[in-house]
Amino acid sequence: MQIFRPRLLATFVLALLTPLVVGGCSTTAETLDVGDCLRDPSTGTSGVHVVDCTVPHRGQVVGLYEPVGGPYPGVDQLTKEAEVPCQDAFQEFVGSDPLTSVFILFPLLPTETAWDGGDTTVACIAAVYGDTAVRSSFEDARR
Repeated sequence: MQIFRPRLLATFVLALLTPLVVGGCSTTAETLDVGDCLRDPSTGTSGVHVVDCTVPHRGQVVGLYEPVGGPYPGVDQLTKEAEVPCQDAFQEFVGSDPLTSVFILFPLLPTETAWDGGDTTVACIAAVYGDTAVRSSFEDARR
């Protein structure tokens, strides 16, 4: 089985290790909902902002995955655990195979601090490649 597209995974993993900002308030993947559109899911230190899907955006939450609790398993293990659930969520939400889609799929991982505080949710994010932005939902896009 293939894993998340490696050409962008390293870029996003670094961005995912920072806290998220939604509408100016600190948040976690636990507070995101399936269907939330994200202005720029790869901004890292400047955070991720939820926007209306009619506003230019580059990503969307296509699924949520709740790993088994316990001690923080680390970025590599969480990424591996989220692979199949995120691919399944992508397939159901977008309507196409994430391995052949025009969208990139990656997991939005909790930090170790967030995990220790009880936030273990992984958000599955579909994103457009490059600097392109869209003004519609990815739901049932079938591409």
